[in-house]
Amino acid sequence: LLSLGANSWIGGLLADLGIRVIFTWKAAVIASMVVGFPLMVRSIRIGMEQIDEKLIQASR
Repeated sequence: LLSLGANSWIGGLLADLGIRVIFTWKAAVIASMVVGFPLMVRSIRIGMEQIDEKLIQASR
């Protein structure tokens, strides 16, 4: 709400262009990405760190 509201520079720019984001499904998608991406990246990183070094060498 702070970054996309009408009083912020991003929100003001979007409002001038006729794009409404606040309280729409697009805002819900953006919020879920902001919350979910760090968790997804962490899970992927942990999984990739557990790959056996011999498998990595064999793939080269």
